[in-house]
Amino acid sequence: MTERRYDEEEVALILRNAIDPAHRGPTESSQGLTLAEVKEIAAEVGIDAKVVEAAATALEIRSTRTAHPLLGAPMTYQYEQWVDGRISAEDYADLMLAIRRVMQRHGIANTDRGELDWRARGGLGGRYVTVRPSGDRTLVRVMGNFRDGATALFMGGGMMGAIGTLAILKSVGLLATLGLGAAPVIAAAGYLPVRLLWRWLARSEDRLLVETLREVTMAVEGKRSEEESDPSAPR
Repeated sequence: MTERRYDEEEVALILRNAIDPAHRGPTESSQGLTLAEVKEIAAEVGIDAKVVEAAATALEIRSTRTAHPLLGAPMTYQYEQWVDGRISAEDYADLMLAIRRVMQRHGIANTDRGELDWRARGGLGGRYVTVRPSGDRTLVRVMGNFRDGATALFMGGGMMGAIGTLAILKSVGLLATLGLGAAPVIAAAGYLPVRLLWRWLARSEDRLLVETLREVTMAVEGKRSEEESDPSAPR
């Protein structure tokens, strides 16, 4: 007999009922559990509240990235996250410092549209950060467009790999022996190493973008905490 498996909501409900038998039965399932309730349950089983908050924050991150079937990794990345609290133009300088520290590039910043837009180009392509206040919340968007870098890498690196393999096969006398059968070998030698290299480079850029998103959202949340602790401070 197959043992039943429980989904996340059922697990949370089981833990809640186990902790507080007086409230057995389903909660308002259509409404789910609040973050405070989840933190309460987690505390009973020894999970730190900060860990729960970090996990909840991760759920609010919207990501857009599609792996290219030939390249093995995306050429563009985009992450968005809404943060409670509204920042002002006076906060942009500190946010730019956080962005530049993580990106390790000075970049170009623009605040003319009432939001912070930062961009910089590197060997693989462009990196972009937007911080946009809206009502009582702030949108943080981090993007990476590496199409130019991927195209140059596959065209240049692939060609060099193919030419190098062709020269090796010719020098050892296998080119004439293989004949047309050498074509797949040459193509694979030009393609596979570059694909592996691109996957490594793309993962590195992806980690950098995610780290930038984390640092900027933390900086925005820090500004909100400062405002809450000193409501009289000018904004």
